Amino acid sequence: MATALEESVKQRAIEVLAGEAKLPFGQVARLYEQERSKLELSARIKKFLPIFTFRNVQEQLLHLQPV
Repeated sequence: MATALEESVKQRAIEVLAGEAKLPFGQVARLYEQERSKLELSARIKKFLPIFTFRNVQEQLLHLQPV
């Protein structure tokens, strides 16, 4: 179960990503959760999951943006 701090960090990360990509919060939240779940399967140190999740989602969103 996630702590209030973890939920707050996740919420803020999704808000930042959605703002950067100019996409709806819900769409980015789904992408964030999918990526976190994928990373969690092989992560040995769970403490850094928010950092890697943020970075990976940010990279994916950059590829979605038209140039």
